[in-house]
Amino acid sequence: MPNLCVVPARAVSDARLTHRDLRALLAVGMYTNHAGKGVWASQTTMAERVNMSRQQMNESLKRLEEYGYIVKRRRWNAAGAELTCLIDIRLDDPVAETGGVPDLGTGGVPDLGTQTTQLNDPTTDDDAMRAGMGDYLTDLDAMLTQARNPTAVTRELHALHSGMHGSYSWPVIGRAVHDMMVAGASVSPRSLRAFCEGATRAAFTPATTTPRKTRGPDLAALEKKLAAKPEEG
Repeated sequence: MPNLCVVPARAVSDARLTHRDLRALLAVGMYTNHAGKGVWASQTTMAERVNMSRQQMNESLKRLEEYGYIVKRRRWNAAGAELTCLIDIRLDDPVAETGGVPDLGTGGVPDLGTQTTQLNDPTTDDDAMRAGMGDYLTDLDAMLTQARNPTAVTRELHALHSGMHGSYSWPVIGRAVHDMMVAGASVSPRSLRAFCEGATRAAFTPATTTPRKTRGPDLAALEKKLAAKPEEG
């Protein structure tokens, strides 16, 4: 289970939110990155985390979206089929942005700490990651579902691509994720690095099979045999 939960502090004092809505928001916050973005978990999975039904979770998510706490991002695969939506939590205050009452939590001053985190956090570009992994999205979702700390694994994926822990292409990382799922390996940043190294070796190591040599006729032995053969009378 994730050990962090990212939610906006303003939700605590919002009288419009029910206790169920707050639990739904906490469930979403368990699956975000540190910038509050890229929730891939299904409504069923999040509902189970906070002891709610899927229908209750769906109703609360609609209210959270209406009140400006979450934003849903639709996405499609290469064949044009629609995939599950990604959910982002709005850590800013939409009321303050539109000229309303400023967020008293920051006194109307932008939260520079949050902005710095978004700039430095490699996991904020999840769309590029998923687009680059192409045919391996099913394996990616399965891996993140099995991960004990999906946030740490997501950060490792970006670190492997960005040069922090390697400079692997997204297709190579996708193949490594696929190999992990096929092998039934435990999901962790360390095992992900190991499978990326293995996928790279498999992609770039030339075949070591030695071509079979065809043996030609032994001319010397043939001439000797002909010389020893008696001539016919």
